[in-house]
Order: sequence, then structure tokens, then C-alpha cells
Amino acid sequence: EEKILFPFAKGRDKEMDALIEELILDHKKIAESVSSINETTDLKEHLNSLGELLDGHIRKEEHVLFERLPQLFSEKEMSELEKLVPKSAF
Repeated sequence: EEKILFPFAKGRDKEMDALIEELILDHKKIAESVSSINETTDLKEHLNSLGELLDGHIRKEEHVLFERLPQLFSEKEMSELEKLVPKSAF
């Protein structure tokens, strides 16, 4: 996402740019949460918080990002994007 999708979508629309920044921040929070698992004193709470963060992030991608992309880009542009994504990502 950060290497292909976000650079492709960024700069088209202010709302999309804000969403991309929010998703990148989510990625950082998720990575920090995963990195700190061994340091937590309450593993159950930590994993619950991580799960909620992941769930919210996935919902944003599914219901906002992926719904908005076809509205901002033509079919040709969406095809170009598809060509940029490695087949292993599917």
C-alpha cells in the first residue's frame, strides 16, 4: 500500500490525501503495538487493543479507500494501478 497504492492515489483529492495520511499513521501504530507485545504487562488487553486497531484500519480501507478509488480514477487508471500490483498480492 505505502509503496504502490498510496503514491498512486495521493494528490488527486484532499479527502483522499487525508485518508492516506491517516492510514499511514495506523500502520505506524500497528507496527508499534506489535513491537511492544513482549513488553506489555496485560497481554489480553494489549491484544484486544491491537485487534480493535486492525479492525478499524481494515474497515477504513474496505469502506472508504477502496470505495473511493473508482470514483477518483478512470477505468484506464485503475487498470494501470492493477498492473503495478504484484500478482502475489492477490
